[in-house]
Amino acid sequence: MSTVYNHEIDMAHRLIARKGQKTTIKKHIDGTKDPVSQTETGGSDVSVITKGVFLPPGMTYSKEAGGLVRLVNHTIYISPKGLAIDAPVSGDIVSDKNNANYIVDSTTEYKPDGTPVLWVVLAKLA
Repeated sequence: MSTVYNHEIDMAHRLIARKGQKTTIKKHIDGTKDPVSQTETGGSDVSVITKGVFLPPGMTYSKEAGGLVRLVNHTIYISPKGLAIDAPVSGDIVSDKNNANYIVDSTTEYKPDGTPVLWVVLAKLA
């Protein structure tokens, strides 16, 4: 698919491939759930290996009842180019080259014309 952002997509992919480290994204794909028996059929776990750039913890805040709660999160930059999965969602697992697991809090997906350019994942060490 041709887009005016091909250059940006390629640039993000090249920089993350050159400066990043081995990153594993583990997602659970929901199947169909039987409301009577409360069992799930057809669900599966998917694991994809790519490159990602891990930044040290930064400070983010979560709005809770009664005020703000400070969260210490790692920021992970991932290029979605060539990946056959959707962006990580809350609860998914991202692992680094040392097999340290990070639980995804949120993902910001940059896709200016509908074509994903970059995923910025905020995650906490499991």
